[in-house]
Amino acid sequence: MLRFLLLSILLLETTVAYAQPDRGIDITIYSQNLAMVKEVRPFKAKQGAGLITLSDLPAQLDPSSISISPISVLQQSYEYDLSDFSKLLANCINGTVSVSLQNGKIFEGYLLGYDQQWIFLRNNIRVELIAIGEIANISLSNKMDGLLTTPTIVCRISEDTTLPQQITLRYLTSGISWKCDYTAVINNNDTAIELSAKATIDNQSGGKFPQARIKLVAGNPFRIQDMPVQRYKMKRMMMAAAPLSEAAGGQYNSQENLGEYYLYTIKNSATLNNNQTTQLGFFPQKDVAVKRTFNYDYTKSAKNARLMLSFKNEDQSGLGTPLPKGKIRFYKQDEEGFLQFIGENIMEHTPVDKNVTLCLGDAFDVTAKREVRDRRVLSKEMVEEDYEINILNSKKEKITVEVVEHPWGTWSIIRSTHKSAKKSAGTLLFEVEVLPGEEETLAYTVSYRR
Repeated sequence: MLRFLLLSILLLETTVAYAQPDRGIDITIYSQNLAMVKEVRPFKAKQGAGLITLSDLPAQLDPSSISISPISVLQQSYEYDLSDFSKLLANCINGTVSVSLQNGKIFEGYLLGYDQQWIFLRNNIRVELIAIGEIANISLSNKMDGLLTTPTIVCRISEDTTLPQQITLRYLTSGISWKCDYTAVINNNDTAIELSAKATIDNQSGGKFPQARIKLVAGNPFRIQDMPVQRYKMKRMMMAAAPLSEAAGGQYNSQENLGEYYLYTIKNSATLNNNQTTQLGFFPQKDVAVKRTFNYDYTKSAKNARLMLSFKNEDQSGLGTPLPKGKIRFYKQDEEGFLQFIGENIMEHTPVDKNVTLCLGDAFDVTAKREVRDRRVLSKEMVEEDYEINILNSKKEKITVEVVEHPWGTWSIIRSTHKSAKKSAGTLLFEVEVLPGEEETLAYTVSYRR
């Protein structure tokens, strides 16, 4: 009920001229819930005004980051104690008000006071106690000077300052982040993918950025964790999240180094509404050569080999551009030509010439059984263990399975049915070829020194 009363009061009695049309907005968005905003606003104040106000700001703005140029500011404050039902009524104590009830009755009189349940009015005859739950509308006659409905910057400047026709406002705000979402369509023989990407921007900052020029930063800048939390409770009528929108245009038209990070400039401007997720095309479809492998690591999946796809971020493979971290979803056409989802994974920030290997899930037709066949204590310092891994290939083609084992302590391979490679102090790799419809056994003995 209070939200409807507040809306009625604002519509009937309050005119707040805080709109800032024709803003030129540049916004640089980081993946860590942070954005750097630059706004160029027209300025119509007259010389000698002394005070200027700037509104239409995000609720999660960091006041300590505000910069205004080219004027010289003597004092600057960020007003975020916004009007609500109680503040509007408090401004009208001893003033004339008109209260309409849900049953059609109307009461007029002087406002004596109010609490969470009642409003107290005095007319020429008596004092009326009106239950807030029964009120449909309140009309307030007092002027609403000084009441704020949006966060506002108030600046005091020298009265003899010559004011420019426009000012530049810069600030940091939390509540905005972006991520990269990739789509990969695998061809029939698993040798290539059609890779495309979209930038997904989530704006929960409490502000709207119309027709903004957007830049996206891939990387993790270090931040001191003292950014303010949201400074006021958003009006309930504004809290319903808007649906995901897919802005026209998109695709970055340039990519550059920004210190140790990468900066991507989106080709076309887009509007970022509050409480909305917006998707922009990041780069168009690229044909990328990939390699399919099967991997068995008992610490990841005890009964099945895992399907892996790998590619190199290079021109020869169809890429050759820095790829930001993001989720990559894999699809494949069925016999009727429909795309079916077959797995997803997270790709980390990938510079040029780096290899990428991603797991799509367990391979249904490639199963394995691992056993410790024997363990022998040779001395207080020496132990030997025999391992056996049986791999069954139920597919109609020959495959190679990379078997990953994790020996502990100081170890060495005594004997093995297949060639092995030591990848690290705790990683041992075998490559096992398995014919279609057959089972292959990997057996090895490892010696441990305590």
